[in-house]
Amino acid sequence: MHSRKLPFAHNAAMQLPLLRHISTYRVHTPTPSRNIKFSSCRHLTFTRPRDTSHRPTHSISQHLAKLNKEQIQAILSDPFGALQILAGPGTGKTLVMALRAAKLIKVDHIPPELIFLVTFGRSPAEELRTRLYGIIGQELTDRLNLGTIHGTCFRYVKGHKTPEVSLWTDGMHRRNIKHITMCHVSGEVLNESLVSNIQQAVARVKVYAGTHHSRLDFIYRSLRLEISYDTFERIILDHQETMKHSKALDFDDLVNECRELIDQKRWLFSGTQHILVDEFQDTNLAQYKLIRSIARVSKCGITVVGDPDQAIYGWRFADRENFQRMCADFPHTRVTNLELNYRSTPSILNLAHAVIVQDESRPSRTLHAFQACPAGPLPTLQQQLTIEEEANAIATRIQDMHGKSNGALGYGDFAILLRYHHWKQPFEDSLGRQGVPFQILPKLSFYTKDVVHDVLAYVFLAFSPQATPWLLRILDNASAIDSETVKNIQRLALVHKKTAMDIVRLMAYDASYKVNSYAQCQFQRLVVLLDYIKREGRNGALPSHILEYIIKHTNFTTYLKRRMRGYNFPQCWREIQILVHEARKFETSEVVAYSTFTPMDAYIHHVEELSKEAKMFDTQSVNIMTVHASKGLEFPVVFIPGVINGVYPRSKRRVEYEEDRRLLYVACTRPKAELHLTYPEYKDAEITRERAELSEFMDKVDPHLYQTLSN
Repeated sequence: MHSRKLPFAHNAAMQLPLLRHISTYRVHTPTPSRNIKFSSCRHLTFTRPRDTSHRPTHSISQHLAKLNKEQIQAILSDPFGALQILAGPGTGKTLVMALRAAKLIKVDHIPPELIFLVTFGRSPAEELRTRLYGIIGQELTDRLNLGTIHGTCFRYVKGHKTPEVSLWTDGMHRRNIKHITMCHVSGEVLNESLVSNIQQAVARVKVYAGTHHSRLDFIYRSLRLEISYDTFERIILDHQETMKHSKALDFDDLVNECRELIDQKRWLFSGTQHILVDEFQDTNLAQYKLIRSIARVSKCGITVVGDPDQAIYGWRFADRENFQRMCADFPHTRVTNLELNYRSTPSILNLAHAVIVQDESRPSRTLHAFQACPAGPLPTLQQQLTIEEEANAIATRIQDMHGKSNGALGYGDFAILLRYHHWKQPFEDSLGRQGVPFQILPKLSFYTKDVVHDVLAYVFLAFSPQATPWLLRILDNASAIDSETVKNIQRLALVHKKTAMDIVRLMAYDASYKVNSYAQCQFQRLVVLLDYIKREGRNGALPSHILEYIIKHTNFTTYLKRRMRGYNFPQCWREIQILVHEARKFETSEVVAYSTFTPMDAYIHHVEELSKEAKMFDTQSVNIMTVHASKGLEFPVVFIPGVINGVYPRSKRRVEYEEDRRLLYVACTRPKAELHLTYPEYKDAEITRERAELSEFMDKVDPHLYQTLSN
């Protein structure tokens, strides 16, 4: 038998369950043999082995000797006060944040366990961890509460409030909302735009909880939907009811649940002595209130690092007004500006500043280039006939620059930053025709592919039957189950306050649930299959055997051929073979060999973790990505196509208008050496022949700051 008892790590400030984690958090505990740390029956992780590469290379004073005055001020600031570090692009904020944390530990003697270091992504957390390894070593670093804000909330909520909770991703959210909407709406009104608006409404209710912005009538009026208010309200309430029965939370729920936990169990956080928050401009109102609550309960110091000029996630409800809120809530907040840029040439910074300075509402701040940096060539601006011609010109320019650089520039040194992801096609075509290697970023994990999810859905549903979106995915793919039957399952689940899987089990064997005989047979087969997966998994069956069983007994090959209709079937089938092959490799790993848990438990956690990780960059390929995806990155040479009105800015509404200006500013501050902007003469040359206009953000820039190129 495999124990389900949750082990805990103890320290003076808090009691933390060693559970699966979303972020990169590690608890400092004695390490079992083979450096494996076990958390719960289903979830286990490796601790990093101690090695000399993770020992400090320099003392804090040696690091400080290499920094500028403002950076040193930020690092040495009062450990128990409130500090805002306003860090412009390329000003070394990650190093400053790492050294600030190191100083709190080594100089102010704050135990690492009593420090929260919060980021908004796994990659920034890993980068901070790596920096800290080199400054204070692995042992102290791994004792820090370092991770994403959602990962931190998940651990506390699961460990101290709702142990059985599961986390729904955006995709799971959307699938459930779509199916509930189908129960209430039909015809042309039912479309992807409506589903997106309702999903946004659900998020707004949670982010602005406790304010008038969270009222459904207020949200309904702002969205201008083609459905009645009663229908809108019913859909949202039904969605929330489904999540409740599924014991599921989303990312916004996690934040609000953690705030409730602070009110209920203040002792959990009362020992905290410092909170450090990265990318503070990306926080929404609920996240800010959570950070404020921890600081107030513990009366601890707080350091936030961010840049209001790089606030580009308003559509996710990020609110740069949180900088002002913090100053109001913590009246003695000290503000330090980092304005010395170590990344870009003065020519690039001059153009970027000319774009952002047009926002008269922003505080006066100017980026300055590091003195040793040469002026560099002027940024260029070039007009082409269409977006396709832009793509051709950029591909030719990259090929030419690469060839003439005598090896100084690799293809990985070039980036094309797009306003929209769907613009990528002409650039893929142009680079492909010229034989230039390229990659679309970010590269998602293999385990997030649709066809892989179609198989894994059975595994996840077997071990988490309350996870309705996995069931909906299976039913959507089943040709024998019509949409009316799926709607009926959803309705009955809501009426009887059960999960959708509970209803499927009843339909499979209870004659009072009137479904056609073929559907009933399919439900019976599904129930038998799921029970088999769970039983065999608990009895120690190998993951590859269970995957092969699923593929065989669901006639997955037939389904795949039907879905692909011959198109791309070989590639999809190859991905299924890779899935099974990777499972076999995992079965021979140390995680399985030295685990006290079942191979299937270990495999499920393994897949969940890998699903969160993007693939590594290919350093020999041109990088194509959206401007949003490029934030925090840098490249020697950057191209920004489509710099026209209707794109930069997309909207004349004040809030969106200024965010689009900041978006162009972020794009312009990615290059180290060369910046090239292009725009088309026509928007959709083959359809409307509508003329495009150069972005007014560029139209207001002094033409002496860039070089205009002819076709």
